[in-house]
Amino acid sequence: MTALVPSNQPADSELESLRLRMTSLEAELRERSDLVAQVSARLDAFKIRYRQEVGLLHEELDELEREIDEADRGERAKRAQGDATKQAAAPARDVLPRYTSDAVRSLFRDVAKAIHPDLARDELARDRRHRLMIRSQSRLCARRRGAAPLDPPVVGKQPRGGQG
Repeated sequence: MTALVPSNQPADSELESLRLRMTSLEAELRERSDLVAQVSARLDAFKIRYRQEVGLLHEELDELEREIDEADRGERAKRAQGDATKQAAAPARDVLPRYTSDAVRSLFRDVAKAIHPDLARDELARDRRHRLMIRSQSRLCARRRGAAPLDPPVVGKQPRGGQG
């Protein structure tokens, strides 16, 4: 008795079909490999040209940046020399800037709030704050009268309710 056992081998027609498919894929692989080689060669040529052209531009940029740095250093040196000349020519006494009346008034209020004697914790601090308030008040009054801002105020022990 003969038993039919299915064969795992493909039929000749199927085998021929697979061989044709393989030949077709090999040809496509060769074409794509050639294309990759062409693109790779063009990329290498581009890299060379890029390095040549952009490299020159980078060199120019580096040179310009060095020139700018040198110019900046020169300008700073000139400014420093000018400042030194101005300082040498300036009088030894510091001159306070002129402020507007509103700014002076606002500053006085801020100072008064910070040093007010009622905020002191002990008698010694209260006395010190009181003297500071008298000084700041006399400076404000002197400014209103047009006295020089650095004139020393006249400070004496005045009663707290007194004028100052």
